[in-house]
Amino acid sequence: MQYLDVSTDDIDDGTRTRVRLSGEIDAIAAARAAHTADDLLARGRPVLVDLGGVTFMDSSGVSFLIQLRRSCERAGLDWQLTGVPAQVERVLSILGVDDLLRTP
Repeated sequence: MQYLDVSTDDIDDGTRTRVRLSGEIDAIAAARAAHTADDLLARGRPVLVDLGGVTFMDSSGVSFLIQLRRSCERAGLDWQLTGVPAQVERVLSILGVDDLLRTP
């Protein structure tokens, strides 16, 4: 089992916040990532979610992404997913949320 690692940094001269997720995103990891989401929203900057290091994601992880996107929208913040691995893209597609999570 590869535990979830969450890191954040400011990019684009501090105008956007990137959150990098790597490892496995299951129910426990998604709950931990939710705390990071609160911090991201408090910064009040557009959010770039980098999934490049994610090796596994179940429905809890998908739910986390949907909640983060909706929270960004409510806060008036732009949102973008990047680095989506093929296995995660497949899960999103099977669940029918791939279009929902794409950048408008």
